[in-house]
Amino acid sequence: MDAVDPVVVYGVNNANVQLIKNLFPKVRIAARGNVMKVIGDEKETEVSRRKSSCLKNIAPNITS
Repeated sequence: MDAVDPVVVYGVNNANVQLIKNLFPKVRIAARGNVMKVIGDEKETEVSRRKSSCLKNIAPNITS
């Protein structure tokens, strides 16, 4: 995520990360700086990674 502002991807007060955590309770997400780690149930981990990737892809189009 070097090319995007982490606040835009993570959301104010990590609101976007919290939303992903709520949608995928079987995964653990750690977001620090420009690194996001997703650990847990293999199927939910993959889905949550894809959703997180979508945030990363649209973030450059959003101004904070």
